[in-house]
Amino acid sequence: MLGPDPLGRFQQIAVKSIHRKRMAVKEVRAGQTASFALKKIKRSQIRKGMVMVSPVLNPQACWEFEGEILVLHHPTTISSRYQAMVHCGSIRQTASIISMSKDCLRTGDKALIHFRFIKHPEYVTPGQRMVFREGRTKAVGNVIRILSHSTPTHQGNRAKQSKQQRYGSGQQRSEKTHGKNENIKEVVDQEMADNGLEETIEKREGTTQKSGVKKGRSRRGGRGKSNNNNPVSTAGIKNLPDVTNLTPLAVANRNTTTKVQ
Repeated sequence: MLGPDPLGRFQQIAVKSIHRKRMAVKEVRAGQTASFALKKIKRSQIRKGMVMVSPVLNPQACWEFEGEILVLHHPTTISSRYQAMVHCGSIRQTASIISMSKDCLRTGDKALIHFRFIKHPEYVTPGQRMVFREGRTKAVGNVIRILSHSTPTHQGNRAKQSKQQRYGSGQQRSEKTHGKNENIKEVVDQEMADNGLEETIEKREGTTQKSGVKKGRSRRGGRGKSNNNNPVSTAGIKNLPDVTNLTPLAVANRNTTTKVQ
């Protein structure tokens, strides 16, 4: 079996071939390094920290474990909720301190610490050696016991519950969305009503101002009613003859011609 995956599951696998030092072999023993060709397994499905074990062992991944730690160096003090990188075999993952047998740890202190992995569960067994480090902080120790095992069903329900607690159920989300839409609609309707009222008032004020302007112009003799007492302007007419000194002449016959001196 190969695992654990991000959900803490182990899956059955089939080994096609085994190579050790680029030579095909039939078996390998504890402490030896070898390469395995697996069926129906993609490279993207394998990560550091996964193990290949026998189904007889009934492997289970864990989120939390307890370890005995000796602090080799730390600039200040270590307390609960402190996070650092845990190296345990091929495992490399950040873990958080849940509780300790002491209030705080300094350089040279030794204590039992309750760890919890941050990202996903790992396969850890009691007695494994571990290194706890972060920056200049260095601590070493052993895994004492496993505190909680993870199963796919438990993790799936846990993720589902946390999602429901965070966002609510589908019906609750739809009710919230419907309520928000109703509130938005009421606000928009109110704004439209206010805008319509303002536009009506502005139109009335504009009409009143225009009527006042027209009346004023007609009173001042502008573009209103025409005044007959005003003299006719002849500024645009040029070269008119002077007809004030002309005398009327009587024409007797059409055939006669009258000379004007």
